[in-house]
Amino acid sequence: MPRFHVVTLDEAQRLLLEKTVRSGTASARTVTRARILLKSDTDEFGPGWIETKIADALDISQSTVERTRKRAAWEEKRDRTATTVDWRFTTQDARIKLKRLYPIRALGRDTAEHRCRTTVEGGEHHRT
Repeated sequence: MPRFHVVTLDEAQRLLLEKTVRSGTASARTVTRARILLKSDTDEFGPGWIETKIADALDISQSTVERTRKRAAWEEKRDRTATTVDWRFTTQDARIKLKRLYPIRALGRDTAEHRCRTTVEGGEHHRT
């Protein structure tokens, strides 16, 4: 028996999904997902259909319905808890992660770092 993921839509979400279905400009995948969520709505105004009934009505697989409901339930939980993602990382972490793309060259006299250092220190490069 498939797991049941509860989908509860508020009025704004329901109106947006209905608009998506009626627009005629959204992709088929987006329209199908919107229809799944509208049929899955367990709110007082939603039909609250089970997965097999939605799959039969929309002529799609039951796993598609389950994945869409699972994703909607996950998004609702994420939004409710106001979870944030910290994408920042240190320069040292960046060097480790991007080592293959940006290899560190041996510090020789021809590197940009050497040129910058000698300019700052008043070395080889002078302004004329």
